[in-house]
Amino acid sequence: MNAEIRDIHQKWFAEDTPQNFKRPSCSIGSGTDGTITIVHDIYGIDADDYEVAVVVPDNASGLTAELVDKKLTVTLEKIVAAKAIATIGSGKDGTVTIEVDAAGAGGNEYTVEVINGEVYGAVLTEKALVITVREAGDSAESIANLINSEVGDTFTATHSGTGTTTLTDPEAEKSFAGGVTAKLGNTAAEIANTISTVDGFIATASGTGETAITEATTEDVTFTDGQFGTPCPEAYIGVYTDDYYYICIKADNTQYNDGWRRFTLTNY
Repeated sequence: MNAEIRDIHQKWFAEDTPQNFKRPSCSIGSGTDGTITIVHDIYGIDADDYEVAVVVPDNASGLTAELVDKKLTVTLEKIVAAKAIATIGSGKDGTVTIEVDAAGAGGNEYTVEVINGEVYGAVLTEKALVITVREAGDSAESIANLINSEVGDTFTATHSGTGTTTLTDPEAEKSFAGGVTAKLGNTAAEIANTISTVDGFIATASGTGETAITEATTEDVTFTDGQFGTPCPEAYIGVYTDDYYYICIKADNTQYNDGWRRFTLTNY
């Protein structure tokens, strides 16, 4: 390798010392597995006035990332909790809706079955609710009241309409459904992948990326450290200062040059 080293006073560029082209970046989140570094794939200082914000939606929402003007907004996923329900009976005055008091997907583990017996009743064994109705029939209103009385610590029952229609027939065991566990936020890896779908942005999560981000940013985060590079008309030309030698390892006579390297000399 033949290198031409010039004194810094013989430089051909405006900067104090040579510098490499860098794309602006910023970070959100925190921690070994929860920091997201976002690089804007745009040239030099042109992206330093871009910003990113993490927001928590008021209503249920999926994870999204959207660029409007020069602001990249990441909306966290929000799932609203819901209670599991099941119905027995039928008709405008004969349907009994049974709701699990605790919201969440765990409510879907309960079942309900209607059987005939001499005395009507409601018994919960582990996750199985068995309702006994007499063959002569019991009104939807009375069955709803029975459930609330006997197993009201776990369920709340209501009847449709007047509740005067009677339930007489057995009903096979059925599962409760519709229970949803609340969720807010996403892992750093999920957020990074979503940001990277936005044209012009590349996001990387630190470590495993498994740490979740669940809160909004308190203020918009600005992209910084973007800079243009020092042009180099030919490979292996360089300059030296009192502190470092600078060598350009490639010919790139543009402001997008990233071929500069610096070193010091040591005695041995």
